Amino acid sequence: MRLPVTGSWTEVLIHGGPRKPHTDPAMSLKGWVSTVEQHAATVGDARRLHDCK
Repeated sequence: MRLPVTGSWTEVLIHGGPRKPHTDPAMSLKGWVSTVEQHAATVGDARRLHDCK
């Protein structure tokens, strides 16, 4: 095992629950390539198509 270099640091983030979406549901997906047959026009549409909260 190697010790970190003097003066360096490590950051740890502990989160106690599911993350909330950070992308605006109205954001357009124009120009994006879908990996499924159903194509969504916006992020909100994509979330609905895939039963995301």
